[in-house]
Amino acid sequence: MRRVLLIGGVGMVVVAAALLVAQRKVKSALAPPVPGDRTPHYVLIPPKSSVASIARQLRRENLIREERAFQLAARQLELDHRLQAGGYRFTRADGAVPILRELAAGKVYVRKLTLPEGLTIPEVAERLEQGGFGRAATFRALATGTHPLATRPAWAPAGSLEGHLFPETYQVPLGVSEGELLGMFLKRFEEVVLAGDAKRLKAQRLTLHEVVTLASIVEREAKLPREQPLMARVFLNRLQLGMKLESCATVQYALPHRKARLLYRDLKVQSPYNTYLHAGLPPGPIASPGGSALAAVLVPAQTPALYFVARPDHSHVFSQTLAAHEAAKGALRRAAKQTPPQS
Repeated sequence: MRRVLLIGGVGMVVVAAALLVAQRKVKSALAPPVPGDRTPHYVLIPPKSSVASIARQLRRENLIREERAFQLAARQLELDHRLQAGGYRFTRADGAVPILRELAAGKVYVRKLTLPEGLTIPEVAERLEQGGFGRAATFRALATGTHPLATRPAWAPAGSLEGHLFPETYQVPLGVSEGELLGMFLKRFEEVVLAGDAKRLKAQRLTLHEVVTLASIVEREAKLPREQPLMARVFLNRLQLGMKLESCATVQYALPHRKARLLYRDLKVQSPYNTYLHAGLPPGPIASPGGSALAAVLVPAQTPALYFVARPDHSHVFSQTLAAHEAAKGALRRAAKQTPPQS
């Protein structure tokens, strides 16, 4: 009997030792590959990826130690059917289990992207490429209608989407395509303009296309937000009287490259966007207007002014008559000559 008990005791010790060894192996297999390495690594998990394929991808990046242990842990924690696609940021000091939990929770990595007011499609495209958000050529082709957009909103104009890339700060998940980025900008335009300003849009005589076009001119002309409602009214007054808008901003859009200062010969550039040559609004927006420029067109100031000229501080002198406008320009020129040069 004592011999049986002794053998049984030895067997239990052996089993316990084996379990301890196995636990240590599992713990080691799930441990961070490089505990002190907090360098971020960006991983894009494709849709419908299996646990095995995710494990292989993570192992290639040296973010986990063993593929098999990762898969076993996923099953043991009942996370194997909950791992989500998307872009993630991991480090080699995380370990397999924390990575599993982040994948199951869908904690995708996002980056901040700010689109200022008044950018054109090419300028937005360049900003995206410089920030590492996508290829400029691809985005430009989608936004101008050269390549079809997979999910184009029913309200969106045919062809170019100039003027509809709503300026704002966006939280962009890693791995978002150029088309998905464009969809984000259009969705925000829909939320702010079509939904948020629905009543004021309905009360307008102008169509949505005309509102956005005029707001884009106001955005590019007015350097000070407080002057946008005044400037909007000036252009509306001129439209009502059949006068040409004579907007330098539309000439800039018609030129191959934006210039720091327009010359008189630039005002003769042959383009339907040149409002010095053509009456009415140009064919479409010349940039993406922000919320304040759009609001200025929907609720313009009350003024009979038909002209404006810029002061050195970017504010403007507004005038009702051509004579008053010419006098304001003359006064500004004389003031500029009398101003001593800065040392």
